[in-house]
Amino acid sequence: MYRPPNIPTKLDELPSDPNERHSALVDVFGLYMMWTRAFVLDRAKLRGASDDAREHLGSIFRAVYEQAAALDPQQQEVCLQFAQRCVDDFAQGMLVLLANGGDDLRLGDAHSVRLRLDLEIYDIDTDMMVVSDTINRGSGDLAEQWGRWINRLAKQIGPTLNEEA
Repeated sequence: MYRPPNIPTKLDELPSDPNERHSALVDVFGLYMMWTRAFVLDRAKLRGASDDAREHLGSIFRAVYEQAAALDPQQQEVCLQFAQRCVDDFAQGMLVLLANGGDDLRLGDAHSVRLRLDLEIYDIDTDMMVVSDTINRGSGDLAEQWGRWINRLAKQIGPTLNEEA
């Protein structure tokens, strides 16, 4: 089942300085990005190794996992490393799109697209928003955070597969 973890950071542990708080919230987003990365790669590994996991997939989605399962272990490892590189490249590409604050994403000659990524924290009892920050502004290029997140935050991610996927 696709169920992201609870992040151990508590609201009252966030820095009070706005710049430091912004950086901390960018890292919360980074933790979820690292969890998603690990989840996708763990699921690929599981589906390649488990007949039961593949049985839950439709035949179109199962085919590539069946082909990978037929490879020898060294070839499977190369496939997983290739998949990891593709996941990382895709994520960095999305972060580049999110980081655009100028006119790089042109829409015709006179307009540009900017994407907004807001991180909002809600009180789960009252459903009231208590913190909101646009995390793809004021933190530099989000794609440049990727390597830092892998080196620092990926180690904090616990189990990713709560059930067979």
